[in-house]
Amino acid sequence: MGKIKFLLLALAVALVSPVLFFGAKFISAARNIYKFENPTPANLALQFKKLVLQDEVMLKTDAVGRTNILLLGIAGPDSGNGGENLTDTIVILSISSDKKRITVGSVPRDLYLQSADGRRAGRINSIYAVYGKNDPKEGTTELQNEIKNITGFEANYYLLLDFEGFKKIIDQVGGIDYTLEEDICDPMFPNYNFGYEPLFLKAGNYHLDGELALKIARSRHTIKGDFSRIGRQHEIIKLLKEKLQEKNIWGNFFVVNNILNLLGKNIKTDITLLEILELSKVARNIGSNSIMSKVPSNNPSTGLLTEAKINEADVLLPKDPSFEELRRFYQE
Repeated sequence: MGKIKFLLLALAVALVSPVLFFGAKFISAARNIYKFENPTPANLALQFKKLVLQDEVMLKTDAVGRTNILLLGIAGPDSGNGGENLTDTIVILSISSDKKRITVGSVPRDLYLQSADGRRAGRINSIYAVYGKNDPKEGTTELQNEIKNITGFEANYYLLLDFEGFKKIIDQVGGIDYTLEEDICDPMFPNYNFGYEPLFLKAGNYHLDGELALKIARSRHTIKGDFSRIGRQHEIIKLLKEKLQEKNIWGNFFVVNNILNLLGKNIKTDITLLEILELSKVARNIGSNSIMSKVPSNNPSTGLLTEAKINEADVLLPKDPSFEELRRFYQE
């Protein structure tokens, strides 16, 4: 009888120990990832418990049933080239109410805004840097509100990712196969020492590791400037979604937990792990042909944006100062 009790105890320890181990790792990572949200240890423990039990979760939606995620890319503290908190990548991932389509919409970094109350004026990419300086949560909230004013989309969630996190994700999935549609000739590509590292790539097929993927996603000193860069970013997002799906990385919470531990210092979000798993289930059922890209252009005759200079800075202005045409463009 004593041996049976001992074996049962040993079995219980063997079963519980991995859960406790991953639970401790999860809480450690979550303290970094969710620190903007000021979670309590009890809240994090409850989140992990729901994750282990695979509790059902309902994704947040806007007034018409869409789930909208504001994806923000920043340089981060390890970039070594200044502007570490400028959101030079601003993407809205919008999942349709029937969960059969995803729209990837970008807001150009140089879009110039002036608040109605006169509190601020400047490029949209500076909002998080200014308002998040003392309170990062205030920075994301202010930017979410502005995105809603411009596009009509209510951001249900945000995800803030820096350069190092982007590279880690690409490397974690083994890189991606990418077709570069046009040559990149960027003599002013920034390096990590506040200088330049010329980037020259011929059009063609590439297998991108994290470092090269970041360069392709960042380069903007080309003929079409930021608009070419946005197009490349959208393609990388689609390819990364396919790779995550192919490897079933989001299908296992232990793997998700490991990834979040890897990215702990490089990613900030208010999407819980349970919601991440739910989003992965939705994404698995949406093929690449059902992913649409939306970017307003600065084409002189047909575009909604026009180039201008304000205080010696190159900016983009809406041709319609009321932003109504831009909102209509994003909402279509």
